[in-house]
Amino acid sequence: MADYNNKAYWENLVKMSLSRYFVMYALSQKPMHGYDISKWIGEVTKGCCCPTEGSLYPMLKEFEKGNYVTSETLLVSGRERKVYTLTDKGLETLTIGKEVWGSTADIIQSTMQYSKENLLLCPVCNSKTRTKAYMDTELLNFPLFCPKCKKETTVNVRQLKITVV
Repeated sequence: MADYNNKAYWENLVKMSLSRYFVMYALSQKPMHGYDISKWIGEVTKGCCCPTEGSLYPMLKEFEKGNYVTSETLLVSGRERKVYTLTDKGLETLTIGKEVWGSTADIIQSTMQYSKENLLLCPVCNSKTRTKAYMDTELLNFPLFCPKCKKETTVNVRQLKITVV
């Protein structure tokens, strides 16, 4: 069973999910051989979504079989390399991927902006109180209910010292 509390689980899930997208994106920039694809993705994603050798070449083979990429063997730096080029079909597929991943990223980002739980000091009794503090809101004041003193007060965002938990 997966350990969902393990950061590596989530990192691998993201990496597996996005590596196909980034391989196509890399090839949309220019034709490349496998090592250059991997290196380019590693640099662009800061290592986040770089496919391993064991997953990259089967993926490229799958892309080639589906006519998303073509390949030709060329002499690169004195060595024969299989260089991959994104086809028109691959470019169409990448466009769809950009749309889907873009909307997914927007949704994930919105949950991060609006679900940070924070500890605030109650201005009445000075006890720590958990609240949903909307850090990106344009509101300067928002209501805070303190379960300890049972008072509802208004908190000014500019005067807060917030600890994210």
